Amino acid sequence: MRIKFTLLIGLSIILSNVFGGVLLNSTNTSNNNYSVWSHIGTAVISEYPIAEKAQIFDAFPGFPNGMGNGNPIESNRLGFSDNLNLPKACCPEFILKDAVEICPPEGACSRTSPDPVGNGKAHGLTACKSIAHTYTVYPNDPSFTYTWTVTGGTPTSFTGNPITITWGTGNTGSIKVVMSNLAVGGSCLDSITEDICLIDGPNANFTASALTVCKNTPVQFTNTSLGGSVYHWDFGDGTTSNLANPPAHSYSVPASYTVVLTVTDMGAGQLVPGTQGELKVPCGCIDTISKVIVVTSGDGPSIDTDCCFGTVCAGDTSSFCTSMTCGTFSWSVTGGTIISGLGTSCIKVKWFSTYSVPTTVTLQSCPTSTCSGATTLNVPVLYPNLPISGPTTLCVGASGTYTLPWLPGTYYKWGVTGGLYSFNKVNRNSTNVNVTFNTPGSFWVKCEYNNPLAGCNGVDSLQVNVLPVFSISGDKTVCEGNPITYTASGNANWTITPAGPTILSGNGTSSIVATFTPGTFTITATPINAAAYCNPFATLSLESVARPILSNIIGADSACAGKKLIYSISSNVSGSSFVWTISGGTGTINSQMGADNDSIVAEFSGVGPWVVSVYQDVEI
Repeated sequence: MRIKFTLLIGLSIILSNVFGGVLLNSTNTSNNNYSVWSHIGTAVISEYPIAEKAQIFDAFPGFPNGMGNGNPIESNRLGFSDNLNLPKACCPEFILKDAVEICPPEGACSRTSPDPVGNGKAHGLTACKSIAHTYTVYPNDPSFTYTWTVTGGTPTSFTGNPITITWGTGNTGSIKVVMSNLAVGGSCLDSITEDICLIDGPNANFTASALTVCKNTPVQFTNTSLGGSVYHWDFGDGTTSNLANPPAHSYSVPASYTVVLTVTDMGAGQLVPGTQGELKVPCGCIDTISKVIVVTSGDGPSIDTDCCFGTVCAGDTSSFCTSMTCGTFSWSVTGGTIISGLGTSCIKVKWFSTYSVPTTVTLQSCPTSTCSGATTLNVPVLYPNLPISGPTTLCVGASGTYTLPWLPGTYYKWGVTGGLYSFNKVNRNSTNVNVTFNTPGSFWVKCEYNNPLAGCNGVDSLQVNVLPVFSISGDKTVCEGNPITYTASGNANWTITPAGPTILSGNGTSSIVATFTPGTFTITATPINAAAYCNPFATLSLESVARPILSNIIGADSACAGKKLIYSISSNVSGSSFVWTISGGTGTINSQMGADNDSIVAEFSGVGPWVVSVYQDVEI
C-alpha cells in the first residue's frame, strides 16, 4: 500500500499538495509570475502564470469541496504540517498458542505450516468445529492489555488473556489480538493475526441397555460415535476401558454413576517412542459425552449361559436360563424366536437366518422382587450380511469410523477401494477402523469376517461419498478502497458482513470483486449447487487496513544548484519506510535519516525545476 506526495522545487516555484495543514507567507524568490498544479499519484507537475491562480487537481475520491472528481481546486495558500517523528516501539516476541495442539489429517487444511509470531501477519492454526478452545498470548504480561477480534466463533470475552473461543460450523475462522502497554506508560503496540482452519471432529455418543438398573445387573454400553479412532470409557466407579465397545459392566453399590466416553480422532497422528519402536498416537479433535446410570438397591434378574457361550451362526439355536425364583418368567428376544421354555426359567432361541436387528435376550424381574428391573444380554450372532455402520458422506480430508459388532473369536479384514485414503490404525483385525479420505469421489469400505470355531463367515460393503470442500480464496489483509477479487469453488451467492464493503461485480458467479472500508469483515459464499459439496457454505475473514495519512513534505520550495537541503515527511503510521526520489532535473539524495527514512538531505544540480517525491510503503 503506497501513498505518494510530491514537491516541486525551482526558481519562482512554490509547493503544491492536497493533504496537510497550511503553509502561510509563502514567497517566491524571483518575478512572482508562476504558480503550480500537482496531480497526486502520477506526480505530473507543470508551471502556470500566476494570473491563473494555483490549481490542485484532486485524485482522492470521497473528500469534500468537490475533491475526488479530477477537477481543479483553486487555492492561494499551499499546505504543510509539522513533522511527526514516531519512535519505533520495542515489544516482546509475542506468540499465540492453543491449549491443545490439533494436527489436521492430510487434505483437511491446505496452507503452509503455522508460524505464530507477533509481527502482525497472518499464519494458521487448526481447531475443531463446535468445540471450545483456549488461547493464550505469551508472554502473558499483566501490564499489557489484550484486545481480541474473533470471526467464525464465539469468545467468552473480547479482552483479557487467555480467552476461550467456541468455534462454529464453518470451515475457517480468524483471531486478531492487539497487545499494548501504552496505558501504563509503555511504548509497545503490537498485534497477532491467526487464520484458523476448522475441521470436523468426532461426534461422541453411546447407548446403554438401561439407565436405571438393579445392583449387580450387567449394563451393556454400545458405542454409536461418528468419527474417532481412540476411545476411553470411564464408568464412574473407578474402572475404565479403552475398547470401542466394552464388555457389559455391573455396579455392586447402589448410587448414581456418571459414565463418560471420550472419543479422539487420529488426525495426522504423531509419532512417539514406544517399547517396540515409534508409536503413532492421535492428535486430532476430541469429543466427550456422559450419561448417568442409576443403580437401585436389591438384586436384579440374572441370565446364565453355559461355559461355551460365544459367537453363534445365523439360524443356530442358543439356550438361556436364570437362577431367579419366580412364579412366571418374562422373557423377550430380538433378532430371533423363542422356540421353547416361554414362561419358564430356561428358554431356547432360534436366530433368524439374515440380519434384521441387533440380537438380544431380556429377562424381567419377578413381581415380588426387591428391585423392579430387567437384564438384557447382547448375543453375538454372526450373520452373512452384518451391516457396517459409519458415515456415508464426508468432506475431503475428514476421517470416518466404520464398525461391525464384536463377535468373540471372529477375525476381521478391512479394505477400502476408491481414491487416496489411509487407515489411521495399523491393526485391521478389529471390530472398527478409522479411515481418512484424501481425495473426492466414491469409495467402498469393505470387511470380510470369519469365525473358524463357529464355522461361519460373512462380508459387507458400505459406499462412502467424499465430497470436495466448498471454499473461498483471496487476500485476508487488504487496503482500504482497493478492488479485491475473491474466488469460490463454484457459483455462489455472496454476502459480506458487517455493512460497509461493496460487491462491485460477480454475485451469483464463482468470483466477485469487492471494495472495503477499514475494519474486520466476513465474506460468506453459499454454493448454488449445494449437493456438490460437503459443507453448506464457506466463509473467509479479512481485515481492511486504513490508508496512512501523510503530511505535506516539509522543506524549502526553491533552491540553488549545488546547495544541500533537508526535506521531511510524517505519517500516522510508524514502522514503514518512506521512499524518496528526485525527478524533473538532476538531483542526489545524499543521506536518509529517521527510523522510517522520514528525512533526507538532497542536493540539486543543473537547471530546475526539480520534483521531490515520497511515498510510504506499508506492508499488509
